[in-house]
Amino acid sequence: MRTADTHDLVPPVLAIAQSWEPALLDVITGVYSGVPMLAPVVVMMGAPVTVTARSCWETHRLRHRHGLSLRQALRP
Repeated sequence: MRTADTHDLVPPVLAIAQSWEPALLDVITGVYSGVPMLAPVVVMMGAPVTVTARSCWETHRLRHRHGLSLRQALRP
């Protein structure tokens, strides 16, 4: 079973959650504590911000082209 078999909005939402988890763990654990400030920000936030932007675009596209919304996905 694919994630899109449940609802078309599940993959973008899961992608956002899965991309921010490692970044938040890096911030909490202080992995880049000895590195100059700009490098960890770019390394840790580059992927999650890009994935979030892409997922928001996909959600926007699904809403306007196919009439799907997160509100519809959450209704039983």
